[in-house]
Amino acid sequence: MKPLQYFLNKYKYKSMHVALMLLFVFGGLLLWASMRSFCYRVAFCEFHSLKNEWLEPGSKLTRLDTGEIFEADGPVWNNDNSVYFRAGSDASLYQYRIRENLVERMDGGGSGLRGLLMRGEDILACNSKVGQIVRIDQLGKSVGEVSTGFLSQRFNQPNDMVADQHGGIYFTDPSWSAVDVRAQRAKGVYYINGAGQTSLLIHDMDKPNGIALSPEGKTLYVGDMGSDELRQYAVLAPGKLGEFRRFAEFSGLDRSSVQPDGMRTDSAGNLYVATRRAVEVFNSAGDFLGMIDIPARPYHIAFYGSENNTLFIAADRGIYSIPLKVNGAIAHD
Repeated sequence: MKPLQYFLNKYKYKSMHVALMLLFVFGGLLLWASMRSFCYRVAFCEFHSLKNEWLEPGSKLTRLDTGEIFEADGPVWNNDNSVYFRAGSDASLYQYRIRENLVERMDGGGSGLRGLLMRGEDILACNSKVGQIVRIDQLGKSVGEVSTGFLSQRFNQPNDMVADQHGGIYFTDPSWSAVDVRAQRAKGVYYINGAGQTSLLIHDMDKPNGIALSPEGKTLYVGDMGSDELRQYAVLAPGKLGEFRRFAEFSGLDRSSVQPDGMRTDSAGNLYVATRRAVEVFNSAGDFLGMIDIPARPYHIAFYGSENNTLFIAADRGIYSIPLKVNGAIAHD
């Protein structure tokens, strides 16, 4: 028994020291994880200690629906009391009535909707089901087509679009099919001019998705969900682009699968990009400014409100809003 007692006495304090060290390390890791989780749940977490010039101090993220909305996408403000968006498994048209704080499904029919734009009293919509850019009224009823395809073939699955100040529309046309049965060879970016003529501008992307213009209309931004690439193109003329450059690097969080989705610019030229993790914000030079995190995956965003400075966030589970310091860029119709 003496050798055993000697061994225990010799290593008792060393074992206690090791145990305390391990407890300290694991306690620190748990504290770090808790703080990180807390930061993820607040509206803004300034991980990079950068100057925040776009988010109001104390801004709170608000959920606008009561749990009935899922797969929300493609929001657009009608410059009055409504934000329209698509939602549900059939991608139908929904309306958020701002003053009443009410969400309702429009009864005009329509399905397969993606990105939306206002044009006068009507809504232009990417319809991935029929492979067209269509015109619908504010009840969701089809009232015509804007472009039915390219080179006598329907588009693949039109996804998102943005209007310029010349009456034209840039839109993305990826293919989400597991089996490659797309109608168009290119998973491209197209332009429809004011006369309704369609041209293919970009044909070397994997899954072009979100698209936006700078406030003055001189820069086009396009996100590729397949390659996690965020591109920037100089707009040389309506429907004519220069060579692209990689615009920005996404934040360090989940960089293995960022999956950039819908995007919008504000009046200061900042770019807001919905990613798998959050809404990430960049200035016009491509510098990362911060993020807006929500407890769901964001799909798309839009500015709305009397000052056009509230951000509407459409997500896989719900719709949300948060007030900002800056106004959204003027939307052209």
